[in-house]
Amino acid sequence: MKKNVGIFAIFTLLMGCATSTTFLSPDGDTWHEINCSGSAMQISDCYKKASEVCKGNYNVVEKKEAEAGGVLVPTQFGLTATSNSKRSLIIQCKQQPI
Repeated sequence: MKKNVGIFAIFTLLMGCATSTTFLSPDGDTWHEINCSGSAMQISDCYKKASEVCKGNYNVVEKKEAEAGGVLVPTQFGLTATSNSKRSLIIQCKQQPI
């Protein structure tokens, strides 16, 4: 039982974190992809992570949201529905004034 609770806690922590990946745009500018996919996240989590990455000053280059069907996952409490929602932002940090 304690092992299951520990695994659930780790799984919950992993599901609750938006991630950021830095890459170069076709023009050579630095862009960031913010990913907040999954049933435990919302698009607002992407915007929060974007603010952290760019210290609050950024432009949204692209916003993606797609709902892909859910699945049933067995848990100790029965079956739980999960979502395969895909959400992400492509952002470019604005230059900070000098």
